[in-house]
Amino acid sequence: KTVAKDDLTLEGSPEQIQKTLVDMYKAEYAKEWGRFVQGVTVT
Repeated sequence: KTVAKDDLTLEGSPEQIQKTLVDMYKAEYAKEWGRFVQGVTVT
């Protein structure tokens, strides 16, 4: 059985899980925001 590094059940503490989720959210948000800004500046 292979285990993904980002498997939240293996992180342990709720604090660690929340931190991981927040980091993922921030990264995704920044990526989408950058794409949005690029779309605005092009048009």
